[in-house]
Parts: sequence; C-alpha cells; structure tokens
Amino acid sequence: MLHKHIDGCVAPPFCRILCFYTAIGRMMSRLPDFRPPTHEEMRALWRAHLPGSDVHRLLLEIVHLRQVLVEIEGLRQAIDRAWKEEFDGQLVGLEVLRCRLQEERVRLGILGR
Repeated sequence: MLHKHIDGCVAPPFCRILCFYTAIGRMMSRLPDFRPPTHEEMRALWRAHLPGSDVHRLLLEIVHLRQVLVEIEGLRQAIDRAWKEEFDGQLVGLEVLRCRLQEERVRLGILGR
C-alpha cells in the first residue's frame, strides 16, 4: 500500500518517519518562492555583463549545480537498479531522493533531460 508524501510524491508506508524529517528539514531552511531563471534569461544576463564578473560566476554556479543534479539522478538510478536486482525491493532513502530530485527537475523545467 502506498501513501502520499507531504510533497505529493507517492511512496511505501514505511517511509513516513523519513518523510517527516525531510519535511522538517525543508521548513527550517525554506527559501521564499521564486521562479528559477530560464536558460534564455541566463544567456541574456551572460551577454549583458563583463567576462569574469560576479554575475558570470553566479551563472556558472547555477549551470554547474544543474549539471550535478542530472549526474546525481543517474547515480541514484544505478544504485536503485542494483538494489532491486540484489534484494528485490525498494530502498526508502532512494525513493525519497528520487522524489526530491524530481521536484527540482520540475521546478527547473529540466524534467525531460
């Protein structure tokens, strides 16, 4: 039987405690709601500022972190496959991680990548 996470993701019932702690952690460090910059907006900012500027460094950091998210998702998938093959089950922490990564990909508009 599945239950719905606080964040809307569906997961097995044995992860309720982990969901609770994840939600508490998010509430403690919650940023205000904002629309993430699009690729086109970031390209316009790049062109509008001098090379080596703080804006360029921030844009590079954003791109770097987005690439890291994609890499982490690939690693999560590999671990998940190995776990399922070995133990024929689901690892709760990986399911929570999957949901969190999916939230970020949706927020950033990179779900299909």
